[in-house]
Formats: sequence, C-alpha cells, structure tokens
Amino acid sequence: MQLDAQIDFSRLMQLTNERFIGRELDVIIGRYYHNMTLQALANEYGVSPERIRQIEAKALRKFRLSAQLLELTELN
Repeated sequence: MQLDAQIDFSRLMQLTNERFIGRELDVIIGRYYHNMTLQALANEYGVSPERIRQIEAKALRKFRLSAQLLELTELN
C-alpha cells in the first residue's frame, strides 16, 4: 500500500511541476519547507506580503487541480 502512495505522489509531483510558473514553486518551498513568513518572502522578491499570499494561493489551487486530475486518470 505504501508503494502505491509513493507512485501516486511521484505522479502528482510531476503533474504539479509542469504547471508551476515562475515564483510559484519557490514560494511554496519557502513557505512549507523553509517555514518562511510572507514578509520574509516578500522582502526576498521585492513585492508585498499580499502578493506572496496571492502567488501561494494560486500555486495551491494548481496543486489541488493536479491531485484531482491524477485521481480522474486513475479511475479510467
């Protein structure tokens, strides 16, 4: 069962990486891997914390969409 989960996660990451554009992946990595604040990322990129929040929200929507697409392809 765990092997299937790893394969699914790998396919999900592949679908997701194909959809991330520009700073989106950097923001997600910064927020969730390095535990950076919106303000810290905003300072790094020279934008407002609100803009970082927007980029993060868009990337998370793409991630959810990729998960849904993966689910649909596995049903067929």
